[in-house]
Amino acid sequence: MTLETGLDSSVPTSSHQKGTGALRESHENGVALPRLRLGVVIPCFNAAPFLPESLGSVLRQEVPPDEVLVVDDCSTDASLEIARRFGVRVLQLPENSGPATARNRGVEALSSCDLIAFLDGDDLWAPDHLALMFSCFDDPSVGAAFGRIGRVGDHASLRSREHPLAPRWVFSELLSGNFIPQSSTVVRRNLLRKVGGYRDGARFAEDYDVLLRMSILSMFVEVPCATAYRRTHDGQASRHTARLYSEALLARTRGIEFAESMGMQVDQGLKDDSLQHFLDDALETARFRADGRLRDAVLRSVAPTSCHWQSVTHWRRRHLPFWPYYRLKALARQLFRPRRQASVREGAGSSVRS
Repeated sequence: MTLETGLDSSVPTSSHQKGTGALRESHENGVALPRLRLGVVIPCFNAAPFLPESLGSVLRQEVPPDEVLVVDDCSTDASLEIARRFGVRVLQLPENSGPATARNRGVEALSSCDLIAFLDGDDLWAPDHLALMFSCFDDPSVGAAFGRIGRVGDHASLRSREHPLAPRWVFSELLSGNFIPQSSTVVRRNLLRKVGGYRDGARFAEDYDVLLRMSILSMFVEVPCATAYRRTHDGQASRHTARLYSEALLARTRGIEFAESMGMQVDQGLKDDSLQHFLDDALETARFRADGRLRDAVLRSVAPTSCHWQSVTHWRRRHLPFWPYYRLKALARQLFRPRRQASVREGAGSSVRS
């Protein structure tokens, strides 16, 4: 049983409680249509150092959400108290269950919302994030929208504000790896529930898993500029690259099986080519970071009978003799890297990147 706490009466009413009124009213043939209601789900586990800034970025949106819900996954720090001080709804899980379960409980709690935006408790939004995302849902065939992502410390005011791209089917692109950042994604709640939501209990690549399933049933829209910003710190799941790779590979397999169960014909050539891209990107990440665990996980995942065995064998012969050199280069980058961090897009292998 979960414990839900309402708004703290001692906290002044925040802008998120006021809704967006006419800002989201749309018209068709001169007739006003009901506006879409948007809720924000923020899964949180021991995010006290980052949560105030994350919540601040939500409450300062140019187009504020209708509801903000922090789902506390049994934090042992002050995360719960911080969320309550901000006057947002708080849902406290009875035991630590992982980000997938936390997001599912949040989506269930926001039953009156048409759209769900996700933000990790250590990430931030640009002030125009929701305004840009809302503009993508005028088309009822669009099931999800996402922006690109930068690093915390990038100057949001220096980036241009881009118009959304045309809606497209992204399933075949996703088979090569996850390029859609969780914290910049907004989805239709009914689509998320139609595909069964996140896999309860999943702690790695849970976003990739659900994105693959949603992309089979609906088109996505991309906003080609950074609308969210992520942190890099030791507590992140993305530090566990070998486990992330293994779970992402399983998610990819499940995605293909789900597509075929829905009557979709997935061409064998697409399966092979996209898997090659998936492997190549993971191996390049392992080489660049001199990540031996990720390297070994990738090499172990390819069977000698696979059509990819030859390319993996070639990579092994080419790079393994130079691994000590790659480790020195990676160490040097850590020691002497500049303080500024460039804005980056989640690439084809972002499932295994930090």
